[in-house]
Amino acid sequence: MTARRVTLAQVAAAAQVTVSTASDALRGKGRMSDATRERIVLAARSLGYVAQGSARALRSGIKPLIALHLDTPSTHGLDGRPLPFWAGFTSAFITRVQEYGYGVVVDLGVDGAALDGLPCQALVWGTTDPAGVSLPESLGFGTVVTFTVDEDAEVVAAAAGVRPLRVYHDYSAVGREVATFAREHGFCRPVTVRRRENQNYHDDIIAGFVEIMDTPVVDVDASHPETERRLVEHLQRHPETDFVFNLAAAGLLVIQAITEVGRGEVIGAPAHANGLLVMMQSELPLALARDPRLAYLSFDGVSAGWEVAENVVARLGGHKGNEVLLDATITPPGCWDA
Repeated sequence: MTARRVTLAQVAAAAQVTVSTASDALRGKGRMSDATRERIVLAARSLGYVAQGSARALRSGIKPLIALHLDTPSTHGLDGRPLPFWAGFTSAFITRVQEYGYGVVVDLGVDGAALDGLPCQALVWGTTDPAGVSLPESLGFGTVVTFTVDEDAEVVAAAAGVRPLRVYHDYSAVGREVATFAREHGFCRPVTVRRRENQNYHDDIIAGFVEIMDTPVVDVDASHPETERRLVEHLQRHPETDFVFNLAAAGLLVIQAITEVGRGEVIGAPAHANGLLVMMQSELPLALARDPRLAYLSFDGVSAGWEVAENVVARLGGHKGNEVLLDATITPPGCWDA
């Protein structure tokens, strides 16, 4: 098993600062007090953090390029806007690699054809659907980055003569963590709500989830009224349900369905009080209208963007690491703190 490298996000958390502040402090930049800078440096040392970026990775002369391809079916919502994780990821990634002197070409689409022959040193392929990775025929790339645990994607990269760097969330482990969290708090009769189309990672999360507890699955399609009706019918047939795990985008409809069956008052109440745990997938702290009754599962796109940028630059500089495992965060209902 590959030992997990200490990440910049972990250093930031230990020092109680933002990722960008931690990065500035460790590079001797940024405006902050001496005490803050010292706290960050000490946190990095105690955790054994080793910065992966290196100025030696940079070429002199023409500004080197990194291509960022976003697979729109799996990185953008139905409204055509990037999902919160990918919005944060893209912004942070571009900011970080530019600090190292790289230019960034952003490509949106499904096949990356527009990147064919582009003289970039690295290709970052952002997707949650590894089966859809389709590399350009004429690559000028030295690195391929995919969000996947699917070995087939690595085989494709190797066949194209590039060096794959695997960057991923262990979605099955995330599912197990969610199920364990629920059981530890007394909730053990769940229903899951998910979107099947172009959301393969939902399958992996639920596969891990059901390893810990059996659960019926309510599938969500593009028809929002259908989503609400299906959940209402399930809750009516199974009044013993005490946990709604929502991976779909239609969070408001889930609340409406629960309210329709007369259980809105018990959302967020503890298990011993016949409460109903409702967990939403949402990118905290981007969920500004956070409902204190709800629990949240979040994938931090900003931290991920920084980590990927650090590792891509390091890979171009000769670092031989071949995977980056990203974290997910479970946030309990805010009312539990009351």
